[in-house]
Amino acid sequence: TEPVEQIESAEATEPVEQTQGQDGQQGQAAGDQESAPEALVAGESQERSGDRIVVASGTRHETLRDATIDQRGTEASAIEVSRGATLELTIEGTNTLYGGSTQPAILVEDGGTLIVRGSGTLKAVGGAGAPAIGGDAIVLNCGTIELWQTGTLDLTAGGDGAPALGNVGYGSDSTGKVAIYAGTVNLSSPDASVDIAVKDIVMGGGSVSFSQKVPQGVKLPGGNEPAARGELRGDRK
Repeated sequence: TEPVEQIESAEATEPVEQTQGQDGQQGQAAGDQESAPEALVAGESQERSGDRIVVASGTRHETLRDATIDQRGTEASAIEVSRGATLELTIEGTNTLYGGSTQPAILVEDGGTLIVRGSGTLKAVGGAGAPAIGGDAIVLNCGTIELWQTGTLDLTAGGDGAPALGNVGYGSDSTGKVAIYAGTVNLSSPDASVDIAVKDIVMGGGSVSFSQKVPQGVKLPGGNEPAARGELRGDRK
């Protein structure tokens, strides 16, 4: 049988039982509930694989370990961080997230904060017209995204001009912040002019591969230090 994919929460204490997902793979359900709810809501002590994670308020700590959350065919993101909420996400093993139509894999609303840590890998793919991580194709603007992981992130936008990270409706009045401090981040933004579209971009370390031109004004950590301290690959504007 296939291994059970796990999404671990620091708050989750209940035993889990296996359930069958829509794609035929095994998932998990907390306690003795007959069916999994549409989303995980912050504050509930339960965990499942295959369902969305929603942080509506406060600060929540979650761990993805060899997990897949696939929202293709829906109009929802795999993970949602609401305005005023914070998600500290640790990645372990190999993980995959898919956003639904017009939705990013991880939605970080304007005023929300996502902090990514861990040594695992994460593939995140946005739905049609949406980033991999950031705002959706309707609300457009995003919050703060901090990448501290030592592993690898492969982030792919859903086309139609969406960047891999940040706002869909980017411009001089864009919101949001993307800060990359460690790890390897591979960005792919088909049909877009940039891979990162937010008001503030911080490059504090790590290695970033761009599919589009490097955003104007982005500098390596420490100015012109060697690429090992914050490599940017791509053609500069």
